[in-house]
Amino acid sequence: GTTPTQSGQSTPAGDETTDAAARTIEHALGSTEVSGTPARIVALEWPYVEALLAIGVQPVGVADVEGYTRLVNTEPSLSDDVTDVGTRAEPSLESIIALEPDLIIGVQFRHEALYDTLSDIAPTVMFNPYAEDGEQLQRMEETVLAIADAVNKPDAGVAALEVLHDKIDSAAEQLEAADVTGAPFVLSQTLIGDTAQIRLFHENATAVQILEAIGLENVWEAGFEDLGFSTVGLEVLPGVEQANFFYVPSEDITAVSFEGNPVWDGLAFVEEDRTYNLAGAWLLAGPLSGQVFIDLAVEALTGEAMATGETPASDSGPRSIEHALGTTEIDGTPQTIVVLEWTYAEDLLALGIQPDGVADVEGYRAYLNIQPELADDVVDVGTRQEPSLEAITALEPDLIIGVQFRHEAIYDTLSSIAPTLLFNPYPEDQTITQFDEMETTFMTIADAVGRVDEGTAVLEEMQAAFDEASAELEAAGQGEQEFLLVQAFTAQESPQMRVFIDSSMAVQILQAIGLENAWEGEFDVYGFNTVGIEALTEVDDANFLYMVQAEDDVFANQWQDNPVWNGLAFVEEGRTYPLGGDTWPFGGPLSAALLADTVVAALTE
Repeated sequence: GTTPTQSGQSTPAGDETTDAAARTIEHALGSTEVSGTPARIVALEWPYVEALLAIGVQPVGVADVEGYTRLVNTEPSLSDDVTDVGTRAEPSLESIIALEPDLIIGVQFRHEALYDTLSDIAPTVMFNPYAEDGEQLQRMEETVLAIADAVNKPDAGVAALEVLHDKIDSAAEQLEAADVTGAPFVLSQTLIGDTAQIRLFHENATAVQILEAIGLENVWEAGFEDLGFSTVGLEVLPGVEQANFFYVPSEDITAVSFEGNPVWDGLAFVEEDRTYNLAGAWLLAGPLSGQVFIDLAVEALTGEAMATGETPASDSGPRSIEHALGTTEIDGTPQTIVVLEWTYAEDLLALGIQPDGVADVEGYRAYLNIQPELADDVVDVGTRQEPSLEAITALEPDLIIGVQFRHEAIYDTLSSIAPTLLFNPYPEDQTITQFDEMETTFMTIADAVGRVDEGTAVLEEMQAAFDEASAELEAAGQGEQEFLLVQAFTAQESPQMRVFIDSSMAVQILQAIGLENAWEGEFDVYGFNTVGIEALTEVDDANFLYMVQAEDDVFANQWQDNPVWNGLAFVEEGRTYPLGGDTWPFGGPLSAALLADTVVAALTE
């Protein structure tokens, strides 16, 4: 949550690097050493762009951005500010160098000749999606995990694949309920040239293996093919005409283009209307496009959309969700979600879900520069203080999430629109810290949206980031150091200073990475004491960590010549550490990990 009077900001994604332990990443051209958390990643092949997005990482550079955006129909989408670095076949080395990447990801069959040059720019890994043993689906999953390890998000990689497997299991159940388990199929991509041709996909293709995993039977038995498909003429199709014919059109070319061809018109699956257009599927499927592909195939065969929709649930049964104003019943997996407080928008994004409506979208984007970002098409539903009931109603949500101190007065009205949860980020019970509340609320939201397993993985990843930060501080001789954490700003034309107390989320994070809070102030529900500069004289042996806006630095402006300030030991000894005005001490698990990274960077530089 945020304080009722002032919000903060998060650390920019580009500043997310932490000195995590070095890892040896095995790939098609050998092994590459990667340390820390790469924050500026260039991806030269689309499946690896998708893999990054699936684990919550936005690349800074992508080959053929327009092509990816047009052909790979998945969420999360690429950020608007991603840089195009040329084509996949001929990436621009100049563009890549200008981005100053700390990791480059390519594909062997396109980029092997550039490997040494790319490796001179940044650590480079290259993968081969075409498994020699024919297990392309397994190869895709192994590559996702390798990329997740390379970017220091191994748990997120596991979680992304678990979501895909949940989708596979749900699809299998739906096909069984529709009595089409075991239905025969051929998978094709339509091509039109001088003659009518199609690509038929072999048993070693990732997409075919996904269809077989949900319980369908491939009848195109042409054996192994390196790329997973053969280009054939229509004359081969009578041999498979009893199967269901799945096809993905190439651009605007569909199977309708074959009408009038006597071979095509005489095929059993044409006469019996068993041709299914899977437009929008990306057949070099990764963990995200694999889910889209499954949705399209299941709906084509059963006539019904996937029961779990676009957000596969780890638990979509009826549940009673406890929150600040009581209990709300939720059945199924909410698909259209409106969020009225920024922290809970962050929570959804951490779980891999894009909210449909958010209060003050512009403010969120200005203050929370975390990854993943909000989608471009998220609807602004007014301010956090006064959300627009008309805008919320127009979205037809099936879940609304708000905060008690802002939205309690409209709780009944919101609940008449959709099931509504309100949380209190500032517990009055002194035995419950804000950090405890953040974790509890995060897992409650994970339960509400049917993503408990994913929520657990996010918190485990956050804890791993804390452990790495602690080790880094210890190695730098900064372990167990005392600190003061301060936020300062101008209000009513005078400088104000907040010193955070032990119950605040920010202090709990810094204690979790091995530091000790020197401030022993009185309990305050918001987690800080507002004090004058004289109060710091008793604790000036501690390191001074502070957050100010660049345009409102009270220490460099109003207090620059203040004798009390200048006489403090941490000022005289150069132990004041700015954390940046965009450090947000009131957020969720993503902001928590970033705060830890920012403090480590400040104390170890």
